[in-house]
Amino acid sequence: MLGGVTAATISRIEAGEARATPQTIVRLAQALGVGARRMANLCDQAWRDREQRDTNPVAEKLRQVDIGAMAGER
Repeated sequence: MLGGVTAATISRIEAGEARATPQTIVRLAQALGVGARRMANLCDQAWRDREQRDTNPVAEKLRQVDIGAMAGER
C-alpha cells in the first residue's frame, strides 16, 4: 500500500483500466514526494493511451482545479 492506495488500485491505474481520482492522485503524490499535477499527468497517461479516449476539455480543467485545491496548490 502506498499513501493509503492499494496495490490493486495502482495496478489498475497503470494499466489504464481505471482513472485515478483526485484524492488518489494527491495521496500518491505526497507519498512519492512529487507535485500533484505531475502525478495527475503520469496517472492519466495510461488512461488516455488505453483506448485513445477523448476527454472533455472543460471537465479536464475542472479536474485539474480540484487536484490543485486538494494538494494546496494555486
